Amino acid sequence: MIVRPSALHRTVACPYSLFASVGYGDGESSDDAKLGTCAHSVSEIILNGGVVDAGVILGGVEVTAEMLDHVGGYVDYLESLDCELYIERKVDIPRIHPQCSGTPDGVAVGNSVTRVVDLKYGRRPVSP
Repeated sequence: MIVRPSALHRTVACPYSLFASVGYGDGESSDDAKLGTCAHSVSEIILNGGVVDAGVILGGVEVTAEMLDHVGGYVDYLESLDCELYIERKVDIPRIHPQCSGTPDGVAVGNSVTRVVDLKYGRRPVSP
């Protein structure tokens, strides 16, 4: 059983949900989730020195100029921090729980400050 920070809202509201959800996958992704995953892929490629053009298909989703513009703001912000960047890297958080882990979108480590940055590519509010 793995405790994910992104599901803590459910675990706090109902601790038994950890056990009740064992054996169930995350299910099929919604179109909105697929768009977000695509945007994250685009940002990861760009931050790792690659190039993505509008019209490319990633994960079954077409990259649009709008997506590139939105992701560009996130990329520009991270690159402006002048820190060591860690992009989409799994981290373990044993101080919370021995099996707690997550994959932050971006972590910028500086001399005195560490920033955890989350790329949001939503078109509508999503409930937890």
